[in-house]
Amino acid sequence: MFKALQKPRVVYLGLSLELYQTTMASYMERWGKVFDCWRQQLSQLAEIVYSRTCYTESDMTEAVAGFANLAPDAIVMSPLSYTASLTSVPFVQDCGIPIILWSTQFADRIKEDYRPEDLSMNHTVQGTQDITNVLFQRGVDFAVVTGHYQDEVSNARLADCLIAARAARLAWKIRTVSLGGMFKGMGDFEFDAAQATRQWGPEFFSATVDEFREEFMSADDRELEELRQQDLKCFEIAPELSQETHLNSLRGYLALRGLLKKYQADAFTMNFLNLMKDPKCPALPFFGINRLMAEGMGYAGEGDALRAALMAHLRQLAGMANFTEIYTVDFKRDIMLMSHMQECNPAFARRDRKIKLLHKKFRAPGVAPYCGMYFTLEPGETTLVTLTCNGKGGFRYIAFTGIIEDAELFPNYDRPYWLLRSQNNVSELLDRYSLTGGTHHLIALPGNQLAKLKRLAFWQKFEFYDITE
Repeated sequence: MFKALQKPRVVYLGLSLELYQTTMASYMERWGKVFDCWRQQLSQLAEIVYSRTCYTESDMTEAVAGFANLAPDAIVMSPLSYTASLTSVPFVQDCGIPIILWSTQFADRIKEDYRPEDLSMNHTVQGTQDITNVLFQRGVDFAVVTGHYQDEVSNARLADCLIAARAARLAWKIRTVSLGGMFKGMGDFEFDAAQATRQWGPEFFSATVDEFREEFMSADDRELEELRQQDLKCFEIAPELSQETHLNSLRGYLALRGLLKKYQADAFTMNFLNLMKDPKCPALPFFGINRLMAEGMGYAGEGDALRAALMAHLRQLAGMANFTEIYTVDFKRDIMLMSHMQECNPAFARRDRKIKLLHKKFRAPGVAPYCGMYFTLEPGETTLVTLTCNGKGGFRYIAFTGIIEDAELFPNYDRPYWLLRSQNNVSELLDRYSLTGGTHHLIALPGNQLAKLKRLAFWQKFEFYDITE
């Protein structure tokens, strides 16, 4: 149902010079073999949908015609030798596809027995600089990654650049559905949906309680029981969790899944305050939210549609994503407690413990109890990020990294949570977060994703603030 995680789709062009077809004809076959080596390496990072070498303007004309309808995420170009920029730049500068110069060469060092032949096989830097200068002068956005084609560090930089280009393109296909409107008074949720669609890409829709109720009532009893039996094997079930409450919560999962399918949506948000006041709302689907986040759904609570879309977007960047909020600060240990009402992606849960399923009573009268998850997260580095309007008609990413603590479950707590240790003084970190416009909802990503986020912001022309230091 949600967008599949796939390799970036790229066009790969090897560039040279028409003059060399006559003056250096003996190198043509050798450059071709080098290009094959580079292409094989690139294929480990991306799906190459079109590739060829180009020496002339007519070669570039044929190339552009060849990939015109393939909808690549990026055009990657590598000079095989010196190459004249005006042979290639005019043909790609207005294509609307991210341009990446992968500046590499066959040799990884200059040896003592260096010969003119070595220069002929490895003179690629000048062509890169010719191209990048012209792109710069013409105001065309581009990225450049320089390094030997077998170097792991430079290849990781290239991978980040490609993944960010794909994520930027896929933002234009995100669909977010809201149920119950926005929590009244939470001003950091406010945004111009038309502006977000125009500048970023996601579309936003509203569903009714009647639509949710219809999906809830139509859930198949046989499927519900099959899901319950799977849960009995996968989770640690609290004795007080009744079969009725468990099945009702699974019904909410199927209802939410059906609603998302109806809207072809990638992300979801709900305002529990309005829903619990509506007598037509059969249940609050907290259990379903957690399950669907693990399956790839973007989410944010209380009607925060912008951050829900952001989570769906960043999943394409980092492989998976989580919704969270800073609740409490331990100023002595530079630690923040991350939690929410119940929502947390179980795909981030510790792998050495089973998730507990609890019987949860909702705090408001008249709202049915539900099956709630209880777990903490796998320890390790994580990246926290939000997206906000920057007050100037654009958007801003604000990000920082921290460490998920290796911690035991609190014996008296009853909802998913995790302890985030700041790598800086927590007071100063939170000052910087607020001063740059941070929102109270955040998206968490596995590992250190700052390099990819910076690349993503570049492709989208958004501001980017790393407040880690």
